[in-house]
Amino acid sequence: SRLTTAEYQERLKAGWRRFGFSLFKPTCPTCTACQSVRVPVATFKPDRSQRRCNAANESDVRLVIGLPEVTEEKLAGIRSKMPELPELVQSRYMKAFQLPAYDARLLSEEKETVLYFETVLLHTKEYKSVANWLLGPVKAWINENNASIDVFPVKPDKLARLVELVTAGKISFSSASSRLLPAFIAAPDADPAGLAASLNLLQNADSGEIEQWVAEVLGKMPDKVAEYRKGKKGLIGLFMGEVKKISKGKADPKMTTTLLEQKLNEL
Repeated sequence: SRLTTAEYQERLKAGWRRFGFSLFKPTCPTCTACQSVRVPVATFKPDRSQRRCNAANESDVRLVIGLPEVTEEKLAGIRSKMPELPELVQSRYMKAFQLPAYDARLLSEEKETVLYFETVLLHTKEYKSVANWLLGPVKAWINENNASIDVFPVKPDKLARLVELVTAGKISFSSASSRLLPAFIAAPDADPAGLAASLNLLQNADSGEIEQWVAEVLGKMPDKVAEYRKGKKGLIGLFMGEVKKISKGKADPKMTTTLLEQKLNEL
């Protein structure tokens, strides 16, 4: 709740201090000598030492004695030097990038994260995917290393390319986060696609080879195929898992799903 002027004055007299919008009271275990200093501005007159100091710094400091004056010009100057408040950043992320409130709030809490996130977005428009990476694998690395995002080895433009490899279906999120990212952190100057290829992580989009894997899986599981045709459509996940296993994770998930459904409907 907002304090009244009288309540605020009472707290100042009791030793409270103000910092921004917060009020606090200093507590020193071995000292109780803190005293509030209130300068009566309207009647203040600088002494000889203060006048001498002012004269020596006239080119850099302008001394004005009087009651404070608030103008739109002064307010505009102050606002231009203030960083964007987290609440405003959160609102902007929700409107501009269609991020959920939870994601937007976490991304806007620290200015370093805001800077990294927005720099990544200079290289990709995959807003939600980038948010998922920062709040998932990247955040996990930060926590494990007791670090901050400004020392994260992978540069924003490289993370953007990694994210797009996943969204383009060239590598699964699981492989990218568990295998490619650690390798990328160890070699941050490497090319994401080249590093994925060297680790044999790129998914196969060859319909002919995937069709062979699908046929092999369905041929080994006739009972499950019959159950699927009777209505147990959830078994598609089982078939997908088996194709992933024999392809060593290289079968493109979307194409695999399409071919599985086609084959199952033909049988």
